[in-house]
Amino acid sequence: MTATELPANLPIAILAAGGFEESHLTEVQKNLLNLNITTKVISPDGGLIQGWHEGGWGHHFMADEKMSETLSVNYAALIVPAGVRSIVSLKQKPHALRLIKAFVEAGKPLALLGEAGELLAVVEQASGRNLAAEPATCETLEAAGAIISEDAIVTDGALISTAGTVQIGAFLDVFLAALAGDEAANETDDVTENSDPVEQAA
Repeated sequence: MTATELPANLPIAILAAGGFEESHLTEVQKNLLNLNITTKVISPDGGLIQGWHEGGWGHHFMADEKMSETLSVNYAALIVPAGVRSIVSLKQKPHALRLIKAFVEAGKPLALLGEAGELLAVVEQASGRNLAAEPATCETLEAAGAIISEDAIVTDGALISTAGTVQIGAFLDVFLAALAGDEAANETDDVTENSDPVEQAA
């Protein structure tokens, strides 16, 4: 797949806050760039965010957009890297939760890596979903009605979740397949979202 095959040539959004798993961001960006697919990093304030790398603070990365100005209609898909600190922060950000819910409700590809899966419980979208989950998030997700799989990568419609140490290449194979299969559906979803008041970035 190339960027020209994405719905309306839309970029991929990567949603992260301080403490995100650095390798998830860098490896995803590198691999998608090699396919001429554009990514944009979305952060709480649109400024610098610091990654978490091998048990300590890593590099700083400049975001492309702040989440309060982000609408899912402008993106082909959303990826949320793992990282306990990042997910704790995102759980407290109304605009982050708005984005997660919008992608789920629109049926657009949404990838939640590691701890990011817990965000589905926060936005009340976990019930009946088949998910991969970290041990620390299993109880919360099961209480929210999710069905936890032992697989490292799980797809449920356009939703992709991962657990444990996942090879980014294997994850991207699944993610790109979801993108390819969702092209026609996204064209219809975009029209619907334009009139959806939930997707107004206040």
